[in-house]
This record gives sequence, structure tokens and C-alpha cells, in this order.
Amino acid sequence: LQAALKMRCDSAGSCYAIYWTETDGMFSVAGAYVTPERRKALRAKGLTTDFADASKYLTISAESDALVSTCARHGTPTFVANAAATETFCRQALAGVYGIESIVCKPVKGGVLEFGTSSGPETATWPDMPPCPDLPKDEIKRALEDLGAAYVIFWQLRGDYYEVTAEFATPEHERAIRDRYGEEDTFASVSKMFALPADGDGYVATAARSGKSFIVPNAMEEVRLKRQKLAQKFGIREVYIVPGKDGVLEYGMATEIA
Repeated sequence: LQAALKMRCDSAGSCYAIYWTETDGMFSVAGAYVTPERRKALRAKGLTTDFADASKYLTISAESDALVSTCARHGTPTFVANAAATETFCRQALAGVYGIESIVCKPVKGGVLEFGTSSGPETATWPDMPPCPDLPKDEIKRALEDLGAAYVIFWQLRGDYYEVTAEFATPEHERAIRDRYGEEDTFASVSKMFALPADGDGYVATAARSGKSFIVPNAMEEVRLKRQKLAQKFGIREVYIVPGKDGVLEYGMATEIA
């Protein structure tokens, strides 16, 4: 769940994400994520909690006109441009306290995904409903929980190149990197520096064009992989490339970093 929430923040430029589920006619928070940049901005203002944290203590009636309930009832995304100034938004006061600006609610499997921006520079600005690409949540869950992937990357076409719009590395992999190199970067985060030609012969572009998945048995020895040297540094071995409706999902396993 944390992977899906973090990757939604990445892809949308939001500062938080909340997963709401309904039980006995009431919605409550089943999971939440706040970006590190947002946490830092809040600390600078003397705040130790965020809008997402405060929302965990609330329940919302499924029959109400709240953003979350309306989204679930109609099965369509809902949007508020200025949450702190919208009197019909049930958490208007909280939005004002925490400087929350725009909010989107999107129906997802099992509930509602909410994500939003702040009035600060640590997030994107949405003049209207932002694009909401479908992240392959079931495949992400399979990668992390069943296959033991160390990281997940979502590539999307931007002009003539595929770029990373969302990424996640497991806490265990991040810890191994810190212990070995004393740095916060991971294979997934550094991959954001790469732009892969859409007409190239790389795995991501080829998967997108053909609609076929690929498995790279040993990324550290695969010369066709443009990030081979990076894979060697971070101990990435088996890599999966899976095309989808809105982009290409990549995930991989890591060997023990010597």
C-alpha cells in the first residue's frame, strides 16, 4: 500500500495520498503517505503532523456529499481546486491549518484514493483536475509481496522519451544502500535521471511498442540495459519489464550488496 501511495504522489506531484475504505456505511483511513519534502516544509512551520495524519482520526458517512463519498457513490473522480476556501468541503478547516490547496479523489479497487497539493513550492499546482494515470497496483503488489522486488519504477511517455514518473524502493533495500554507501540514492531514484528514446531498442521502449513483457535474468551483465553500470552498483539482478495502459512498469530483485 505504501508503494502505491508514494508512487501516486510521484506521478501526480501531490504532497500526500490517503486510501479510504468503507465499513458499515462509514469511510475511514486505511493508509496514508506524506512526501519527505512536505514533512520538511511542515517542520519549518513548526508543524509535526500533516493533513493526512489529521484525517486518520475522522470518519465520513458513505451517504454524505463529501468528496470521498461522492467519488465512491458515482464511481468517478472528484476534484476541489481550493479546499481551504470551499465551504462544502467537510475538512475545510483542516485544509486551512495545513495549507492544503487542491484535492482529487479517485475510485480504486476496495475504496477511494485521495491525493492533494499544498500552497507551498514542494508540490505541483493543479488549475483543474490533473491527469490520473492508472498505476498497475495489482502488479506492484505482486512484485513486492510475492516476488520480493527491491524496487518498482513506472515509466511514461513524455514527448519522444520514456521518463520515470513514479518510483519506490523497499525500506530494506534503502537500508542496505545506506549501510554500504552512506547515501540515500537507490537504483530507482537515480533512474529518474535517464530518458529512454521511444523509438530505441531498449527494453522499456520495446515493451511499450510490442505490448510484450520482458525478463532480464542478470541486469548487471546485460549490455542492452542502458543502466547496466547502475545495476552493478546497486546489486540489481533480475529485472521485469511489464507494459500497461498508461506506461511501463519495471521492477527488480537485488542481490546482497557486498
